[in-house]
Amino acid sequence: MSVFFTALNQESLLNLQGPDALSFLQGQATGDTAALSTRKALPALICTPQGRVVADLMCHLTGADQLQIRVRASVAEILCDHLKKYILFSKAELTPVGDWVMAGCYGDNAADTIAATVGEVPQEQYARCQTPDGYVMQLDTEGKMFECYAKADSAMLTDISAACTAGSDAQWQALTVDQGLARIEAEQSGEYVPQNLNFDLTGHISFTKGCYTGQEVVARLHYKGKSKKRVLPAVSSGTLPADCDTLLDTDSGKPVATIINRSNDSDNNSHLLLYMKPEIDIASASCEAEPALHFSALPLPYTISAD
Repeated sequence: MSVFFTALNQESLLNLQGPDALSFLQGQATGDTAALSTRKALPALICTPQGRVVADLMCHLTGADQLQIRVRASVAEILCDHLKKYILFSKAELTPVGDWVMAGCYGDNAADTIAATVGEVPQEQYARCQTPDGYVMQLDTEGKMFECYAKADSAMLTDISAACTAGSDAQWQALTVDQGLARIEAEQSGEYVPQNLNFDLTGHISFTKGCYTGQEVVARLHYKGKSKKRVLPAVSSGTLPADCDTLLDTDSGKPVATIINRSNDSDNNSHLLLYMKPEIDIASASCEAEPALHFSALPLPYTISAD
């Protein structure tokens, strides 16, 4: 597999800065800001008081009392509106980042390409390395997917792009689905508790940090409850219609899976992150609009233990 490079146009970057930036985030996010460093990014969630996920985040330190937050573009405004009522009481400000962009570098030899162009490479999931004009963060567990953050005309992005084949945002999103990394879009914001979307298994939640908005509900489910449904990756034998958001049991016609995220690979097969009961065989599911399509489960890079 070649190494590919693509702009990640479905993402937005926000800047959180001020003397209370870290303490504000600590009181709102599920992740522990004590884990943030120049060598480590922080995956986290923002939840409602009812423990429902408003948005998933990737947080980076960019200076003293300053963080950069990656969030899905479709939910960025929702997130900002949600946090307005809390940030009023802090010496911190949340604003869009207008002069930085995100790109993805991915493929079997992506780590070698990053090392050759940047001078070093992150060594584990969510680890990052910094350059004079940006930084690179490893997204997956295998070292084949890297998020690159910098100004659009930076030498770092120019050098990495020149060493890669042009890829596509859709292919990157398909690989993210395969990693079992759910991304909250506008239509899902406020609909699911973190465990429904496997965020308790992907490093997005600290169960040892102090209080944050929604913590009581999230912790109660973790320690005393169980999630009957999870998200699992699958791939279809062709392109799934855009208006299909539910898969049905072929025999009974009853809904068995809700599509959380989707994207097509280079062969136009749809990669799907499905909210469903783990015991269901997705091979027995069908799409009502395209009954000829077949579905196959994909392996997760982490384990879903029995609740």
